[in-house]
Amino acid sequence: VNFTYIEFRAFYNCSSFHGSLVVPENVVSIEFSAFNGCSGFNGSLSLPSMLESLKENAFNGCSGFVGTLIIFQFIKEIGKSCFLSTNFSKVVSN
Repeated sequence: VNFTYIEFRAFYNCSSFHGSLVVPENVVSIEFSAFNGCSGFNGSLSLPSMLESLKENAFNGCSGFVGTLIIFQFIKEIGKSCFLSTNFSKVVSN
């Protein structure tokens, strides 16, 4: 499957995810509240190196994410409350 964005509320309040999330490299935008409230994650979040946009509340409430979050140089937008209530130990811009 070749998609370039993750839609508005695509996985909103989904509790059946477990472990880490690796967003595919071809994704350039994660829309509003795409993963908002997804409580089942308990690992890392890997964002694609060509990601340009993280919309408002994209990962709000995903409290199970841990470790270091790397945000790459092509990012143009990080929406309000995008990572609110997450538990990353460090955020690095690369």
